[in-house]
Amino acid sequence: MNRSATQFIGSIGVISLLLAGCAGTPAALRSEAHLKAEQLLQRGIRSAHKQENHAAEKWLRESLTISTSIDDTGGRFTAGLNLARLYRLEHRLAEAEQQLSATLALPERAPHTNAEGEYELALLKLAQGDTRQALASAQQAYQDEEERYRGRPANLISRILLQQGHVEAAKGEALEALVTNQQAGEEEETANSHYLLGEIARRSQEYQVSRHYLQEALVRDKLLGIPGKIARDLMSLAETAQAAGASVEALVYRQRASELLKAAALASQTNSSDQLQPATTSPSNKP
Repeated sequence: MNRSATQFIGSIGVISLLLAGCAGTPAALRSEAHLKAEQLLQRGIRSAHKQENHAAEKWLRESLTISTSIDDTGGRFTAGLNLARLYRLEHRLAEAEQQLSATLALPERAPHTNAEGEYELALLKLAQGDTRQALASAQQAYQDEEERYRGRPANLISRILLQQGHVEAAKGEALEALVTNQQAGEEEETANSHYLLGEIARRSQEYQVSRHYLQEALVRDKLLGIPGKIARDLMSLAETAQAAGASVEALVYRQRASELLKAAALASQTNSSDQLQPATTSPSNKP
């Protein structure tokens, strides 16, 4: 299983590593409360991926409450970090900072949580406009991460460097990230590497190179089925086409992105009623 199948918002997979006993409790000894907390966690992540944020917050808060009630540090960390991430994505930055601080202060955290915590801290600092601290946290996440999974924080480092205007340094990080992500089978992060390289090439006025990388990102994001990132790729392709003087091509890409986002919003509304139904104990109705 690749690293994308994790228990955090922002990844495609919703298979909790806690199910494998990564929180420190053997899977065979999981209590009903542990299993309920994990079920709510996964419902929250699914809702967040569908941008059903009100439902996501409800499920994640309930998961956090149950994990706290049984002193499950792993469960508390996972639910707490997801809440912080949800608040950040909703631009509720003060709440995100408060929740993340509480989560990172949890005692006896497993070592593998350090990289994820620093990664989220980097994203929060970036959202707050503090690129210096964001870069420091991203670099720490890179150091704390397993070597084969360092492509993800390397992508973030590249993104921050690009925002700071360090184009060549950003390119070097993105190229390294691309190789690492491909070797690790990280399809979502591989797509992100291609996207970054496409952005960097456009900054350097290498429009054909930019098109190539962005098309690669688009192909992968379509296979993964991520509407927001597909739209992102299309809009970036539009910007590259516009910069290259292909106005008609740029318009087509923008129209595709607009139609996609409208359809994705409609699909989310259609599915929201199913996601808001109370959980049952029937195996056939498990989320």
